[in-house]
Amino acid sequence: MPVYGVEAYIGECIESLKGQTFADLEFIFVDDCTPDASMDAVEAWATRDGRVRILHNEENLGPGPSRNAGIAAARGEYLSFVDPDDYVAPDFYELLWSKAEAEGFPDIVKGTLYVIREGAASAPERRDHNDRIRARMSGGAPLWFAFRVGHQTAVYRRSFIVENGVLYGTSFRGQDVTFLLRVCVVASSLAIEDEARYYLKARNGSMTRHFRTEMLEDHLLFIEERIDVLISHDLDSSYVEEYAEDPIVKCSAFGIRVLRETEDEETVRTFLAAAGDQIRRLLHAGLITPRRPVLRAACEYGIFLCFQPEAPSGGYQQAGDWPYIVREWLRFCDMCGRERPGVRRATVRAIKSALESLSQSDRLEGSAKERLEALNMIRDNLNRCASRRLLLSEKPRTLRLEIICGGLALRSRALREKLSERRT
Repeated sequence: MPVYGVEAYIGECIESLKGQTFADLEFIFVDDCTPDASMDAVEAWATRDGRVRILHNEENLGPGPSRNAGIAAARGEYLSFVDPDDYVAPDFYELLWSKAEAEGFPDIVKGTLYVIREGAASAPERRDHNDRIRARMSGGAPLWFAFRVGHQTAVYRRSFIVENGVLYGTSFRGQDVTFLLRVCVVASSLAIEDEARYYLKARNGSMTRHFRTEMLEDHLLFIEERIDVLISHDLDSSYVEEYAEDPIVKCSAFGIRVLRETEDEETVRTFLAAAGDQIRRLLHAGLITPRRPVLRAACEYGIFLCFQPEAPSGGYQQAGDWPYIVREWLRFCDMCGRERPGVRRATVRAIKSALESLSQSDRLEGSAKERLEALNMIRDNLNRCASRRLLLSEKPRTLRLEIICGGLALRSRALREKLSERRT
């Protein structure tokens, strides 16, 4: 466990580890030069429990290098990685160990992720990645394509990790996804225990909820490390092509958030162009053929586009992201949509996704007034678009009517919210 700036949260995590029904564990905490009193509870526990070990970084290195230090120091048969602001169910490790024994000690044994939203009164939300993993693998997909998120829900056979030299990435915000990709391209076996529960806290103050231009270089490193893994292994190009859309979506969302918070469009576009260069490495390696609209946009237009805004840190999507996404699709359509029907259809899909999300999504941050403002920006961008007639003819009447009806619905919702505020 890397420890940095989590004084308010680490106590609950420690209590969940103390209460494990499986006792044959060691707990390695890596002090990443935390500026607060986060380590106090760890040090107090270490004086009473010989299973607790503490490592100290000489400088702040981030979660990836800190976890790598823990891998080097570990002695157990399996490795587990817990974030200090999360916690695990009392039988988490007992269930995973029992599953490992029953399945002949596979390379990876995975539990189930539950998300707890900060300040929410509702029960933890199950993120059922396991069914998706099973479905993908039963359809012939490789493990690295099927298991892409939730590194902390699994345990990994230590000898397998050491023999293959698998380490976490060096970027601050993508080291876990890099690790999971590195593990899964070489792993030969996976077992899943649905009853082993890992609880992730989606808190508004986590480092991945803040977006500044100085983060762009780190995010570019994250993309580069993933591309390095894809190129260095003999992987099925058909799966690489679909997998490549994931960093595109995340890069697009990250650029949008930085742009919204800083209004530094020049820096963001430079970052997106550099990220496009990374994706083109896959093209030059023969691992992708940019027929899919998102890949084509990434390789040819120099900016990443997506059909859905990304929800950071398990949080909610934001209404204000949509006008940026639609604006870039419209620009790309102006550039080559007349010759390419696929680009026109993709642009229409982006607009329709925006309208549906703004009108219906219960996981979208923003009041009805903010959603209406986003819708008006989308409509204004469409009216100024050189391809407007072409796009409206792509889906006769449907797109125009959806914009009108979406606007009416959001105006009605905004009015109800305003009346409710006045009553309050």
